[in-house]
Amino acid sequence: MSADPITAMTVLGTAAKIPGIVSSTLSSLKTVREMTKESKDTGLKDQLSDVYNSVLELREALHDLQTENESLRKALELKSNIGRRGEFGYFFQGDETDPLCPVCYQRDSKAVYLEKPVSGNGYVSRKCAVCGYFNQEREGTPVIRRPAY
Repeated sequence: MSADPITAMTVLGTAAKIPGIVSSTLSSLKTVREMTKESKDTGLKDQLSDVYNSVLELREALHDLQTENESLRKALELKSNIGRRGEFGYFFQGDETDPLCPVCYQRDSKAVYLEKPVSGNGYVSRKCAVCGYFNQEREGTPVIRRPAY
């Protein structure tokens, strides 16, 4: 399900206002708390303390959501910049010529480059230092693929 651009802009605009609203609410609560310090009404003080704690929890949850949102944005940007091309079907980032490890990218959503090709015995080999993926190529034809699952 995709949102239309106007709805997305409205949601983003509203979301951008939330940190300011939380800060403003905390500031107001601090002022009210100072005003009630002289009060002898313990029920009022307890209720105010509960509201203050709830707003602090809300601020913490907002921070967690902002962190998660940033992480998701980065992952989406990474994914939109990676494509499969070439005779061996490697994944490449943008216009780069160094291929990404297909296992790390597809399984773990990580952009990990394969090591530089090594030639020997009529084969060209590439290996991933992270997951151990290994691929041998000969005369433009993939011969052996050993994913490290």
